[in-house]
Amino acid sequence: MSRSKKNLWAVVLAGGSGKRLWPLSRKALPKQFLDLYGTNTLIEQTIKRVSKIKGLNKVLIVTGEDHSHLLINVTKKFPKLNFTILLEPLGRNTGPAIFSALTLINKKDEDASIIVTPSDQFIEEVAFKKLVMKTLDLLQDEIVNLGIKPRSAHTGYGYIRYRRSKNFLKKVLKFKEKPSKGTATKYINSKNYLWNSGILIFKIESLLSEFKKHRKDFLEIPLNFYKKGNTFSIEKEDFSKFPNISIDYSILEKSDNIYSVELDCYWSDLGSWQSLAEIYKTLEKDNVLFGKKTLSDNSINNLVFANKTTVLMGVKNLVIVDTDDSLLISNSKKRLNQNKILKQLKKENPELLDHHRKVYRPWGWYDSIEIGEGFQVKRLHVYPREQLSVQKHMHRSERWVVIKGVATVLVENKKKKYKEGEVVIIKKKQVHSLANTTKSPIEIIEVQLGSYLGEDDIIRYSDKYGRD
Repeated sequence: MSRSKKNLWAVVLAGGSGKRLWPLSRKALPKQFLDLYGTNTLIEQTIKRVSKIKGLNKVLIVTGEDHSHLLINVTKKFPKLNFTILLEPLGRNTGPAIFSALTLINKKDEDASIIVTPSDQFIEEVAFKKLVMKTLDLLQDEIVNLGIKPRSAHTGYGYIRYRRSKNFLKKVLKFKEKPSKGTATKYINSKNYLWNSGILIFKIESLLSEFKKHRKDFLEIPLNFYKKGNTFSIEKEDFSKFPNISIDYSILEKSDNIYSVELDCYWSDLGSWQSLAEIYKTLEKDNVLFGKKTLSDNSINNLVFANKTTVLMGVKNLVIVDTDDSLLISNSKKRLNQNKILKQLKKENPELLDHHRKVYRPWGWYDSIEIGEGFQVKRLHVYPREQLSVQKHMHRSERWVVIKGVATVLVENKKKKYKEGEVVIIKKKQVHSLANTTKSPIEIIEVQLGSYLGEDDIIRYSDKYGRD
């Protein structure tokens, strides 16, 4: 069965906080936006992977409103793809996320075939492409769940039980949640279970029909989409009416039209540092090192993310993750539950779960270099052709020192360009803004002085990105 090139979409699920790879992954920078291999971020790898599917050039990314600015540079890397971005006002799991995406696509393309994929997985690209293409060629009205051939009795994954047959598409009988070790071993020995990848392939009318059968409450919720460029938003009041429920619980476990295909390759949902270490072991790399120079003596099987020179002596099977404000040391061989530690952090220092020292904004990023009583020092990086909002502060004054590029600065309706080494003085309550009108990034050292230095000490008069 042939498929129309114009009707093939990918829906990339990029919501969620992704704290399982803390301290790199945090609420403001979840794992899908991390570069864990020194090449591309996980979401970029996902988009690259689906873009290799013949005929696919439409990609809808579902993400949270707080992460929309992280997609600015992502989509620019794929100029041949037609992107649509759907912003969730709050998290409601994969059921409402997929339903909203399908509702939006259906307004444009009622005959669409869809590939739904998470944005934070490791999959061997060639095997994935081959299997998806074959599935699309054979697809009729089935909803297909891409299953992974198990390599071990893994307790951290969901399982799919399927009916044995010689058919390429295998009927799904049951979905099983993360099992105990003993139960997982029984699954593996029975040879009719697959790991649940969370990747779905279907025609849009097929899955919408299942929502009509099993989740009529979803259809009763008004979904009004508000468009700005290629980005669509949903009213928070409406979206909050959806239950917090996965696509598995809401549809897949209820439907009798779910099939699976087997992907036989290395796959991981990257749910822990241990799983990332396993990938590198598979790639036959010992002492995998990222960041600045690492010296090693008599040390093997270590995974190191560090922003400073690191020395390994006589150690093995360690995960070492060093950030500007936190240090993680863990055993790479043991599957450890981070929940206990994360709960402690949430109680004692919740900021460490939410933000890095470097905070990304739509216009670029800032790095809080130093803070003390009555002062704070930041390094600002402004992307080409971007600008900060027109704003003022009630409790602090600022000094800007241009250290790279040419900055266009507005202070009290007076605009002036400042070059490297020049200083801008902004008094308390003065209306000001900073813009980069050039083709190169600019960098500023910002010194804040005042009685209160919180990020909420800001009154915005206008903003390119629509922030309050």
